[in-house]
This record gives sequence, structure tokens and C-alpha cells, in this order.
Amino acid sequence: MQISNTIALVTGTNRGLGLAFSRELVRRGAARVYGAARHPDQVTEPGVTPVGLDITDQAQVAAVAARCSDVSLLVNNAGQPEVLADERTRTVKASLSRDHELIYPPIQEFWDSAIQSTT
Repeated sequence: MQISNTIALVTGTNRGLGLAFSRELVRRGAARVYGAARHPDQVTEPGVTPVGLDITDQAQVAAVAARCSDVSLLVNNAGQPEVLADERTRTVKASLSRDHELIYPPIQEFWDSAIQSTT
């Protein structure tokens, strides 16, 4: 995949894998990297444009898709953290199901935008 001159949006970019993806995209010459997180003030990586986004809020997903309509690469990395370790053990199946459902709205919004921009 050609990264140079790509415009990317990475969800969950304030830490962990999202931060690593963002850094690597900048390092490889992406023209712009939008870093999406619930708290955009936590997105401090040089070369990354902070974007406020809670992927559980469909209105926010639609607004970010409209605002960042130039995106050609979506790294949909954000997830839902569990509150307590004990709850994780009891809710692994529910969490996986919920995270699976959260993956599709951002993809759908950006897919629709990408299709419209090519017609």
C-alpha cells in the first residue's frame, strides 16, 4: 500500500496501537493524519491533527466523516475499555459483540463518502 501522500484517519489515536499507527503514517509520509479520540486534547503526536470522536455516537461519526471527507485510509482502531478487570472476565463475549458492532458505523460513513467522491 502506498502511504506517501495518503490522507488517513486513525481512531483511538491517543494511546497504544492507534498512537503507533499514527506515528508510522506520519513517518511514512502521509499527507495528513487525523487522530481521532474521545478526548482530542490527548492527541499530542507531532504531525497528527486531533479530531474529537466517540465511535459509540453515530452523530459524531457522521460529523467526522463529513469534516474529514478527504480521508482515503481509515484505521478503525478504537475500542471500548472495560471498567473493572473482574467485569472483563464475565463480559468478554458481550465486549466482543459490542466492539464488532462498533466497527461498522465508521466504515460505513467513510465508505459512503468515498463512493460519493468518486462519482
